[in-house]
Amino acid sequence: MEDNTSFSSEIGRILRDSRDIEINQIDNKIHLAIAMAVKIHTSKIIDDRSNVGRLPGPAFAQDHRRMRFGRKNLMRARNSRSTWR
Repeated sequence: MEDNTSFSSEIGRILRDSRDIEINQIDNKIHLAIAMAVKIHTSKIIDDRSNVGRLPGPAFAQDHRRMRFGRKNLMRARNSRSTWR
């Protein structure tokens, strides 16, 4: 696999090339496993740019937003939620 090709495009190329090959029982299981791996890989990738602004972001950013609005810093807010047992 070359450095400039992505995982998904390489798997797509492999699956397209395999359409013309005679398929036996073992190859069918391998192709099914590859297809499942691709589906799992692509379903975990979050590429929805509309939700980026709704995510809380790193603790540093959360802490600074809280301080700008006059609230307790993040460390105090996390510690005051519940008591130690």
